[in-house]
Amino acid sequence: MQIYKNKSMCTGCTACSNICPKEAISMKPDDKGFLYPEVDMSLCVQCGKCKAVCLTYEENKRENNDYAFYFINENPKTLLKSSSGGAFSKIAENIFLKDGYVCGAVFNHKWDVIHEVATNDSEIAEMRGSKYVQSDLQDVFREIEELLKYGKTVLFTGSPCQVVGLQKYLGKHYEKLILVDFICSSIPSPEIFRTYLKTLQNQYGEIKEISFRDKSEGWKNYSVKIVCDQKTYLKNHKEDMFVKGFLGGLYSRYCCRNCPVKERVGYWSDITIGDLWGAEEILPQLDFYNGISVAVSHTEKGLELIKEMQCKKLELEEVYKHNPRYQRSHAPYKDLDKFWDIYKKKGLEKAYQFVYSPSFIKRVKEKSKRKK
Repeated sequence: MQIYKNKSMCTGCTACSNICPKEAISMKPDDKGFLYPEVDMSLCVQCGKCKAVCLTYEENKRENNDYAFYFINENPKTLLKSSSGGAFSKIAENIFLKDGYVCGAVFNHKWDVIHEVATNDSEIAEMRGSKYVQSDLQDVFREIEELLKYGKTVLFTGSPCQVVGLQKYLGKHYEKLILVDFICSSIPSPEIFRTYLKTLQNQYGEIKEISFRDKSEGWKNYSVKIVCDQKTYLKNHKEDMFVKGFLGGLYSRYCCRNCPVKERVGYWSDITIGDLWGAEEILPQLDFYNGISVAVSHTEKGLELIKEMQCKKLELEEVYKHNPRYQRSHAPYKDLDKFWDIYKKKGLEKAYQFVYSPSFIKRVKEKSKRKK
């Protein structure tokens, strides 16, 4: 039985597997490591709940009254550990002041990315920082629903499609649910990420810590820092194999090519956060060497939360201008099939070299010129 309208539209949000009353749906990885629902027909009772919550059938676009702001966390240690300006940490702190719970992405002991629920400041430390791989939501939607039914305040942070998935699963409005997503470039392959880590482990030893946004050279010039037991790997994001491929849309999930949020249903979050790229042009008077965040409110609830953070107003057009991923999907590489073919046969480094070799770049430019 196929749940989604089309596999290329499925985001892996887990709304279907969480809603199933018979536990008939499990999320299974494909050959690229992306999770897709699989139905055990011996348990399925054809109730239709899975299709009812599936994002691939959603066509109604939400029209939001958006306002943009910028924010720099006043705590220098928190700012340094955050990917941008520390907006997530400040929002989480405010939730804890209301005796609430925070759900976000963390690395587990195997360096897989999963979603967990935190109850205090010390637990959100692992949620700080970008994790450039799709998280496994497991059964966290159910955990959030139980907390909300008991009248608890809950902050959920995730990708835009995960936020929509949670909303679809819940099926009703909860005043005490705060939804925060981020400006998403795309969701890269967990399979590629695991292969990348194995390559580093072979050279540097057992991994102890991962940071995709190390600010030793500043926020704009961030590096990938992976602390291992033998040696520390540190490389600028423009040179690191995994991050360069991710930013280039080299191994994105199929649905990211036509993002369902940006292209079809709109943002369902209360707040969207991200990097305020172009800050040197927009706010040249500020010191943002260690990072600055943009926060866009979509709801009254989100606007009130941003006011509590004492964020400063910003023109929304500046976000559109300097961070195009807010509105548009990242165009994938045209030779993706060739990349994956080489990866399966010869490994990640060979596939990476094929894409980023001077001869390949020259071929792409020549093809573009012929089309003109």
